[in-house]
Amino acid sequence: MTENEKTSLASFPEVSEVPVSWGEINLQQADKYKAIVNPEIGKVFSIVSKDYKLVRHEEAVNKIENELVKHPDLKNHRIRTEFYNDGARMRRNYCFYEIFTEIEPGDSVSPELQLFNSCDYQIAQPLNVRFDRS
Repeated sequence: MTENEKTSLASFPEVSEVPVSWGEINLQQADKYKAIVNPEIGKVFSIVSKDYKLVRHEEAVNKIENELVKHPDLKNHRIRTEFYNDGARMRRNYCFYEIFTEIEPGDSVSPELQLFNSCDYQIAQPLNVRFDRS
């Protein structure tokens, strides 16, 4: 198993969409809303419109990785995945260490793709390209 295959097997948090109710004695359904929750830990990530399209972390990762396999020159990379807010937010970095530019002798940079995803409605910029010092 390659380094990429090992790190691709990140454990993603469980995320579900559930109905929202309100009231103290007579609960009423909030038909225009739903909750995004992690049922494993009982955490409500967000209350969103019923029309909100949830993109699970693994779906976002699969889209990026399906594109990466189309480019053999990008096959060798390191992956680092981090979760925040009890798994509601994810950052996944792909560092393309075999591609580098030397800024000056002994100081080189490699391109890095950063994928951000959020189940708590907080991330507005889902993809960044930056350079990582080798």
